[in-house]
Amino acid sequence: MSRPLVITFSGMGAQWPQMGTDLLNIPIFRETVERCHEVLKSKNVDLIHIITTKNLEVVDNILNAMVGSAVVQIGMANILKELKFEPDFLFGPSFGEIGCGYYDGCLTEEQAILAAYYRGLVCLKGVSIKGAMVFIHAGLKDIKPLVPKGIEAPCSYNSSACLVGGPEDLLKEFIRTLGKINISAMLVNSCGMPFHTSYLSDLRPILISHLEKVIPDPKKRSEKWKSTSVPIEKWGVEGEYCSAEYYTNNFCGDVYYEETCCTLPKNCITLEIGPTGQLFKLIEGNLPKGTHLALGQKGNLEAVKVFLDGLKEARSHGVQFDFERLATIMDY
Repeated sequence: MSRPLVITFSGMGAQWPQMGTDLLNIPIFRETVERCHEVLKSKNVDLIHIITTKNLEVVDNILNAMVGSAVVQIGMANILKELKFEPDFLFGPSFGEIGCGYYDGCLTEEQAILAAYYRGLVCLKGVSIKGAMVFIHAGLKDIKPLVPKGIEAPCSYNSSACLVGGPEDLLKEFIRTLGKINISAMLVNSCGMPFHTSYLSDLRPILISHLEKVIPDPKKRSEKWKSTSVPIEKWGVEGEYCSAEYYTNNFCGDVYYEETCCTLPKNCITLEIGPTGQLFKLIEGNLPKGTHLALGQKGNLEAVKVFLDGLKEARSHGVQFDFERLATIMDY
């Protein structure tokens, strides 16, 4: 009996220099990038440069990081679609829900890359504070009583990991406080943004205004797409449509990672789409009986090999796809 397949999409922080250079050798990926490059050319965004540059500063720019990560996900998704990968579920916390929307058929290629662009553009406008995010090696229930005023806790990953956000100076002090009681915590690369906190409230009307033009006719999400933007108890009431409102809430609101991840089959195979296997350890913490594979590896310049090895390993675990077609689409 085949095991359920979950396709997951990386969130922010997965970007790295030259993350798309080797992948451009795959015709479907290259053609995807070229189409998305044309979409963003009028906005003075050089997408090809972003995913091939060796300059860390370029990919750490928040707008570049978002469109670069998005096009890598869209390109990988197009290869999987061509190979007839049929997931049982789609899962993508935070930024990863743009990939979910594309794979689910709710967003076109153009809409997906523009959603990422406007998300990044709004971030460039900044917030009233120098913000940051901190990954904590402890459960949210354990650290919540310790969280000082001004810091918010928008995401629980599992019983031993969570994410908090707020002003950078407060977070650095909080890291020191946690260190005194032997709780490990570290700043994550959020490009100065306190994502999923109330500090983004002023950006909400700006983002939704842009996205309403990008997604004028929202499509209903399929049951395959497991939302991390809406609490489970409200799935039948809120967030039914892949809309501007959905993605604005996804940007500003809490991330229901742990709750949603725990609804996935315990023995599932997860296949992560993105520049790196960012979610690997987090998913493993919630689904210890599952098999977790990634199609990208941060800093590995042999990205095609990493991608192919991931597909082959998926097949070895019983994932059904058009393996014979693989040789044809890899003709380079």
